[in-house]
Amino acid sequence: MHAVAAKFHLEHGHLDPTDKTRHGELISWLDRQRYLNGQHLLDAARVSELDALGMIWSKHANAWERGYAYARARAGHHGHLAIPATEKLDGYAVGAWMRRQRKAEALGAGHAAKLDALDALDALDALDALDELWRLEPDWNRSYRRLLAHLAGGGTLGGPANRTGGEADPAFRPGAWLRKQDKARIDGKLTEQQSALLDALTRHAISARAYAECSAPTTVIRPTRRAGSTAAASPISTVSASAASTSGTGAPPAVPTVEVTERAAAQP
Repeated sequence: MHAVAAKFHLEHGHLDPTDKTRHGELISWLDRQRYLNGQHLLDAARVSELDALGMIWSKHANAWERGYAYARARAGHHGHLAIPATEKLDGYAVGAWMRRQRKAEALGAGHAAKLDALDALDALDALDALDELWRLEPDWNRSYRRLLAHLAGGGTLGGPANRTGGEADPAFRPGAWLRKQDKARIDGKLTEQQSALLDALTRHAISARAYAECSAPTTVIRPTRRAGSTAAASPISTVSASAASTSGTGAPPAVPTVEVTERAAAQP
């Protein structure tokens, strides 16, 4: 059955089957592995094999771990955690789960609990590892990434407001979106992180010719930890020719992180 479990993980990105009609045998086998492990009767090699597949050993005790497993699967497919609140993955409300994480972080609650399945990494670090912009409102996050892709394709920050994102994203209007952000900034509706991300793009925006001839500045901006957090956020690539390129892999462009403490604010 391990081969069946491995196949399910390969297809779904997690190991939490819920459809008893289609995966009843696998569900029963996984429940058996949980029982044996709880009785300390499961071989260490089998525990290691299942851990590699993202095994959730206790669904009730580790509700956060289960939600993270789905978030990780979703991020593995899309490259980010800008998930609409209504989105589900294999029947699990991963969008609602991410909304709860954003709300908890905005209120300063955070998640100090350690995750055994992740070598005791802090929960916030675990989410940062998937998408360092996960705290942002999903629509803003996605639009910002579309702007990055537009720049990676040779686009610029200047030009008519009604210009499109090019052949790769003809529905996107980078100029109109940027003007909307300018107004939101004036009205005090942008978080410090959003403002810093936009400022970073302005500083590093260069022409398509410059992309081919030089590298962009290497300033790294990273999120500031809240008081009481013990781990530092890992840096990610700066906005440069190499960072913005998808290299034909389908991966989203890299984004700069921001060295500010986020504040709750409306996010257009």
